[in-house]
Amino acid sequence: MGGSTCESAFPTQFHYSYFGTELHYAYTNCKLSDYDNEELEKSDKLFSKVVLAAKYMNDTRGDMDKRYTFKMKLMREILKSDRYSHTEILAVFYFIDYLLRLPKELTEKFYDKMVPIIEKEVKQMVQFNNEDLSPTMEAVFTRIREEGERKGIEQGIEKGIEKVVLEMLKEGLPDDLITKVTHLDKETIEKLRKKNR
Repeated sequence: MGGSTCESAFPTQFHYSYFGTELHYAYTNCKLSDYDNEELEKSDKLFSKVVLAAKYMNDTRGDMDKRYTFKMKLMREILKSDRYSHTEILAVFYFIDYLLRLPKELTEKFYDKMVPIIEKEVKQMVQFNNEDLSPTMEAVFTRIREEGERKGIEQGIEKGIEKVVLEMLKEGLPDDLITKVTHLDKETIEKLRKKNR
């Protein structure tokens, strides 16, 4: 991010002395306003995303819908890039979650929107599961796991009903009775009959 300069009126040194021991820090001090938004958005450096998150926090203090949009855009861009490691993504997501906090209703909406994005963009999700997850990642993976479990239960129930129907057909029970017991329509029962002949 070559165009930004960090000339600041803030202190750039710290000195501490105690019983003959001295500690001296010299550091660069930058203001967020020293960085140009357009330059930050064009940059593929992860630090630019961190600075953008801090700038977005200040720019959206009174507008949570705008913050929601910025947070979504920022996290999506990070996930889409193949330049960052899983550990880097998790660390920056922690930072973004901390700075760009949303009210409960928007947080839930945000998590729901992130599920398909993360499923699509993250190729090796298993690697994330063994690391400390940011609030967004933890909520998204919980939703993904719960959805998988729900689908598994539904498939199990369907197989169980199918098994019951087959047993009833073997016993020669009438279709009307099978429909009444299983709540399946006659067309489905007929398909099961043909499938298992």
